[in-house]
Amino acid sequence: MHFLCIAVPTYLGLVLGNDVVRGLADSIRGPVGDGLAVAGAVLPALGFALLMNTLVTTSLLPFFFIGFLLAAYTGFGVLGVALLGAMIAALWISRKGGIRLVRAESDEDAGALVPKKDQRRLFWRSFAVQSAFSFDRMQAIGFTWGMMPLLKRIYPDRTDLSAALKRHLTFFNTHPWLPGPIYALVADLETRHATKPVKQPAEKKDGVNGSAVADDIGTSDVSVQTIQGVKGSLMGPLAGVGDSAFHGTLRPIFSGIGASLGMQANLLAPLIFLVPVNIVHVVVRWLTLKAGFRLGSRLFERIDQSALRRLMEGASITGLMGVGALVGTWLVVNVPLSYIEGKATIKLQEMLDHIMPKLVPLLITLLVFWLVRRGANAVLILIGLAVGGFALGALGVLGVPS
Repeated sequence: MHFLCIAVPTYLGLVLGNDVVRGLADSIRGPVGDGLAVAGAVLPALGFALLMNTLVTTSLLPFFFIGFLLAAYTGFGVLGVALLGAMIAALWISRKGGIRLVRAESDEDAGALVPKKDQRRLFWRSFAVQSAFSFDRMQAIGFTWGMMPLLKRIYPDRTDLSAALKRHLTFFNTHPWLPGPIYALVADLETRHATKPVKQPAEKKDGVNGSAVADDIGTSDVSVQTIQGVKGSLMGPLAGVGDSAFHGTLRPIFSGIGASLGMQANLLAPLIFLVPVNIVHVVVRWLTLKAGFRLGSRLFERIDQSALRRLMEGASITGLMGVGALVGTWLVVNVPLSYIEGKATIKLQEMLDHIMPKLVPLLITLLVFWLVRRGANAVLILIGLAVGGFALGALGVLGVPS
């Protein structure tokens, strides 16, 4: 589907010609185009809020604001903030007692908690991680689809399965070639979460449809917060590594070679690009998935339970700082309104920037987060963001920097 969404419009554009495409683009300029741009720009706020809802506790909430302020004031990207968050988390864990590992007898069964069949299935399904991309949750649907066979096997109870699917339908976005380590660690943690049930005293609002679900009924030494913390802490760094190594280096090199051969009418030009790039893609995807399973087995089998709780807090710290950085970098919404005072033109966005850069995206995200915490229906929030964003964009109250 992702391929068709790109291939079909491209083909139609080539067939219809430049004049038709230009006319279509001109027809949606003005208030309609501005409204659509703002509506699309504010939708990720729902994904960020849903992810925050699974990570945040009262004591850890300040780390979200630390990540946001770093991105807004210093220009740190998501990768930089996530790496800094990992270092802060390491200090946090160290100050609270550190992590002790118990010596294992053998590493022969690394990753054995998740059967080989499920590992292979995760590998093949990981190719579809970006097949159902959406503005509000990015790759969450594709990621959840990849996890579904494993989740159905380890959660035979429909209530537990529903809770597992809902927690993975929150915001997720990483490099499409490198979801393997996250798939592996999450699969390992979900399996541990399902195999040692310890009933907890209180239900929790899932924030997706406002109903109380048995999100903690199947909890064990591995909590839901641990699972989401691992996802949130890894997706940013892996995206940064993948973008620079593959999309920023590998593909431009081979596309340049292929383009030079194509200009010489060499029929091998497409293959020179497609074959090496996709060989690297498939090999890297498989090796990183296997490495994730080995890491999960060695770490989670040897760690003591008090250290696991500290590790959970550290992962949540990194994840919350990453979400804060996402709000400070990805939500590019401003206030284009201005007024004249004397001979000077006063721009409201400049006034807001003097108070705090990226204040409008932060307020939008916090508003959506507040609604999610109160149990509001996520579909209604999504509709409200789309309609409100379009209306405010068409009226010129909100805008997207060009």
